[in-house]
Amino acid sequence: MFSSCSNHVDLLVHNAKVYTVNENFDIASAFVVKNGKFVEVGGEDLINKYKPANVVDARGLPIYPGFIDSHCDLFGLGLNKFKVNINETNSIDQAIRLLKEHQVAYGQKFLHGIGWDKDNWEPNISSLKKLSESFPDIPVILERIDRKVLIANNKALEIANIDEITRIDGDQVILKNAELTDVLIVSATQLLDNLRPKLSRKDEVEALIKAQEICFENGLTTIDQVGITKDKILLIDSLQKRDLIKLRIYSMILNDSSSMEYFFKIGGIKNNLLNVNSVEVKLDGFLSEQTVSLKEDYSNRNYNNSKPSINKDSLRAIAEILIKNSFQMNVRASGDSANEMVLETYNLILSDLLDPRWRIESAQLISEEDISKINSKIIPSIQPINDIGQIKSAKSKL
Repeated sequence: MFSSCSNHVDLLVHNAKVYTVNENFDIASAFVVKNGKFVEVGGEDLINKYKPANVVDARGLPIYPGFIDSHCDLFGLGLNKFKVNINETNSIDQAIRLLKEHQVAYGQKFLHGIGWDKDNWEPNISSLKKLSESFPDIPVILERIDRKVLIANNKALEIANIDEITRIDGDQVILKNAELTDVLIVSATQLLDNLRPKLSRKDEVEALIKAQEICFENGLTTIDQVGITKDKILLIDSLQKRDLIKLRIYSMILNDSSSMEYFFKIGGIKNNLLNVNSVEVKLDGFLSEQTVSLKEDYSNRNYNNSKPSINKDSLRAIAEILIKNSFQMNVRASGDSANEMVLETYNLILSDLLDPRWRIESAQLISEEDISKINSKIIPSIQPINDIGQIKSAKSKL
């Protein structure tokens, strides 16, 4: 029997197709909620069992548990509101039209287009000329969907002091017939970083709130934020305390000494909305860019594959520091050589820990002989977008 107040709830949803995640993945038809938490999930009999303040007839529609994005850049997602989405364009002309509309609407003195896809159109010499003719006085960059290749107009190249003799180790500013083109690859894109306007705290807050809206619209109730600095984590924490960010966030700390030492000192953060108890360590790049660390050289390149950003001894040293401070380690490793290093380090260092759940972010290529090194203490956190991008890249070369 329920007391007169114990059966009062905030919400009852019925006539639904509710997908549960219990051990049998049962499908229910109703549930009740009180103070933001599920009280019971079951059948239509819940209608007579509870006294809800609100009742929703779902009319047979499906209802799923909140989704979790295991590898997300919340700031990057929100900051897209300051950029021009050109993902659906099939030519540089269409992209220029969207950029002009955005400039008229917002009066920006720097234009940043995002999302062009080489499956729809690819840049060439004429792209630079059209972009530069359309925007002769302000810098413009167009970022490919994988964020690793840029198109830039003449004004952007001029301000960044990029010319025909510009070189950067490991990556490139593409030339054609000794003429400067508009295409920059991977690390060369960093030459344009200073063109981007510095964001104010107000901009960052607006970006986070916008990102939260996008997450909720798509059924995401929890996200795992990739490595960010102490200041950004504390901003998220302050917004959650003000009830402006209601999204649950598992945030990885960027692998820098200042941020790590701060959270080591306070013992991390763990509450209903924020979990800060892990560090992301980047070991190599992305397969689609051919910047991952492989056991064998790339077959279609004239130089050797990329080396890990840190060596095995340094990786183990970081792991030992994290264990000492009871923090989790999440290493971003894509290539089979990088994954081998991580797996050997994890298996060595985690032997005495019961349930560490240390992660490998990306885990894109793992040799057959290394698969057996994955166990219940290690989570391969795979990002499907990376593998889809690689499949597209491979098809384009067939």
